[in-house]
Amino acid sequence: MNVSYSITERNTVQVLSINSLLDEWQNRQILKELQQKIDQGANEFVVDLGPMNLVNSIGLNFLLSLFSKTKKKGGALVLANVSKRIQRILDITKLSAVFVISPSVENAVDDLSLQMTL
Repeated sequence: MNVSYSITERNTVQVLSINSLLDEWQNRQILKELQQKIDQGANEFVVDLGPMNLVNSIGLNFLLSLFSKTKKKGGALVLANVSKRIQRILDITKLSAVFVISPSVENAVDDLSLQMTL
């Protein structure tokens, strides 16, 4: 499986854009890279799910792991560009109550930046 992703920074917020979270080995590699960012002081993350149209239990576990890591550091995680299909999975699993969901990466970054100034 060819998983492509990028991690960029916007206003001190780490933005992960990824096209798939279906591969557990690849997810572990991405989490290692994100853990390095956390160890360097990053604690606010946006996960752009726009390129994805499907998530399974492996992907949900990835999101929960990243959520837990950011919370332990006093940070926050926001999901952006969530498709209707993924939103339905989050609703069915009751995870839509756990995650903050934003309509766009820009809105998510703005919301996180605003929280830090309050």
